[in-house]
Amino acid sequence: MRICRDHITFGLALAGALLGTVPVQAQLILSQTQTPATLVANTLMGPGVFATNVTYNGNPGNTVPSLFTTLGQIGRFNAANTCLGIANGVFLCTNDAQYSLPGPNNQLMEQGGGLGGGGFWTSPDVDLSHLSAYPGWQVTGGANIGNKSVLEFDFVPTSDMVSVRYVFSSEEYERWACSQYNDVFGFFISGPGINGPFTNNAMNMAYVPGSMSAVSINTVNNGQMNASNANGPLTDQFMYCNQADPNWQANSIYYRYNGGVWNIPMPPGGANQIQEPYASDPYYIQHNGMTVVLTASAAVQCGQMYHIKVGVGNVGDNWFPSAVWLEKNSFTSSDRFKLTADPAVNVEYHPADTTFIEYDCDSVRLRIHRL
Repeated sequence: MRICRDHITFGLALAGALLGTVPVQAQLILSQTQTPATLVANTLMGPGVFATNVTYNGNPGNTVPSLFTTLGQIGRFNAANTCLGIANGVFLCTNDAQYSLPGPNNQLMEQGGGLGGGGFWTSPDVDLSHLSAYPGWQVTGGANIGNKSVLEFDFVPTSDMVSVRYVFSSEEYERWACSQYNDVFGFFISGPGINGPFTNNAMNMAYVPGSMSAVSINTVNNGQMNASNANGPLTDQFMYCNQADPNWQANSIYYRYNGGVWNIPMPPGGANQIQEPYASDPYYIQHNGMTVVLTASAAVQCGQMYHIKVGVGNVGDNWFPSAVWLEKNSFTSSDRFKLTADPAVNVEYHPADTTFIEYDCDSVRLRIHRL
């Protein structure tokens, strides 16, 4: 099993000298006082992009929730001293963030809602439903999605590529991998030159590195499941993972274990988790597993208007929350290619100039690099 990081405790030097080592434990810090538009403009955007027409479909963190709804599903986070791998940024989650995200990982979080518990069920979304490949999704109208949290905005890139760094985490790990309850998230981009299968001909940007498989619980997990704890039909326990990506076991290099493994039979949802150090140290967030830091990217046309839809949702139920964490200032536009010149000894060349001066018969090698 992979773990987020070796368990670390910090001692205060003076107190340690007088009283012995005193552990100082880190904690995930969430802030839900800003509007989605402010979160995008001030936290998510990086060089080369400017967002407009920001919308959010979920429960904004700056509103007071009514009874029997989740609390905030969007906000800022500071995870500098946690296992998340991203120091700070914007999060989207499928339930009450304050209840279901901060560590330690001491509970098999089932419904994950502090006030009313259950959350929004259902909250249809045809794109998340399509991406989930849930059985019969075509006829559900997206109604198999629960507790969705969807952020959208327009942007104009100043270069020919757009990218964002992220982590996906879920309480569905380890228990529900290779099942039809494959909590889903997506980065859907639409605009000039994009021709995908989602709404407005959008395509999903979040792929397993080196493949065309969407990042999900069934494509990125510990890769060590066996027939006794897989969740597919009796005739093929690994069917849902195999359908998502035939090479799913090799993708375990992109997965980080965060506690919560169970022997058979597994306890019901809500049971205490006791595996250390995850169960007592808030350095570890509440979710049982997560991806490494990944990058979603797409080729775009400089100066054209594009639309982004970032969404996460429960699939088939409203239990076992999931989240996507977007790194601060990592939504950027940059060049896909770079040209460098390697002149020989008899050629004068200055990178800031566009002129080669050749003194004798010699050559220049031009290199085009894909970034």
